[in-house]
Amino acid sequence: MKWIQDRDASIDLMRCLGLLLILFAHVNLPADNMWFQLRTFDVPMMIFISGLSYSGRSTGPYFSFVWKRAKRLLIPLYLFLTLFFLVHWASAALGWTEPIPADKIEGSYLMRLNPSINFVWIFRVFLIVMLITPPLVLLEKAVKRWWWVLLIFAAMLAGQWLLIDWLKPKDLGRLVNDWLLYVLGYGSVFFLGLGMRNCKTVPGIAIILVILAAFIPMAVDVAGERGSWLKMQAFKYPPGVYFILWGALMSCALWVSRSLWRPITRVKPLIFIGQNTIWMYLWHITLGYSYYRSDAISYWLKFVLFLFVPLVIVILQQLAVDYLGRKHPGWKKYLVYFKG
Repeated sequence: MKWIQDRDASIDLMRCLGLLLILFAHVNLPADNMWFQLRTFDVPMMIFISGLSYSGRSTGPYFSFVWKRAKRLLIPLYLFLTLFFLVHWASAALGWTEPIPADKIEGSYLMRLNPSINFVWIFRVFLIVMLITPPLVLLEKAVKRWWWVLLIFAAMLAGQWLLIDWLKPKDLGRLVNDWLLYVLGYGSVFFLGLGMRNCKTVPGIAIILVILAAFIPMAVDVAGERGSWLKMQAFKYPPGVYFILWGALMSCALWVSRSLWRPITRVKPLIFIGQNTIWMYLWHITLGYSYYRSDAISYWLKFVLFLFVPLVIVILQQLAVDYLGRKHPGWKKYLVYFKG
């Protein structure tokens, strides 16, 4: 098993950090906990990282790209969910656990936030971003100056603000609430990642300062209304401008400062986690579903379990995939769904 492949280790390390922050969110800290609120840049940063990864690349024909990426996202998810529900069905039949309601099973396959087993809505976000990746990649290639990246980012955020203000109160159903109201919010962070990949330090700092200048007055306003500026989680579903600005600010700051933390990329296990975030995330659900709201164990023990149990499983999984790939080369096109 190879720990590090030929790819940008800085991106893998940021992806690892994003996963760790998401796992930390699932230990069920109180909503008013400072660390719970500060880590809310996790999902936006994962989308920002996707933008970094696609910068300078060609997506090819739209439908071919969508079909290929949809399979890479949905086949692992549906394989895992099917196994997860079969195990729980058997466990419930034996009287060991409570059966999972049918609406939660359906909602999980549809990647809903609720009703579902939770945790799977993030795949819907990645699917939404995937659908708009080709046009955003073409748009980024047409942009020649960093300030155009910033202007387009701002325009998309303004559009998100207007859509939420106009459509969310109308409650127009899941197509609008679960899909349309996520497009511009996460699309803006993805586009920012595209533009920041090769951005030099000085323009990068300028972008950070502009985002900070937009975030600070919003933070003051939120603090006045809600008693604290640490309320980013309240603007997460659908992604509000305050939530997205915080994610963009932290993502850009980490990327621009990568020369300072790049030595950490020598820590091979962290890079391995960054290269296997899908299956790390999926396997943590097996524990997260049972212990998310449990007070039987401490927050930190939950986090350790959510990290190290999936890590061991993924290491064994990758060893098995590598072995089967060597023994049966023709299987590699199927085994790819058990990687990443």
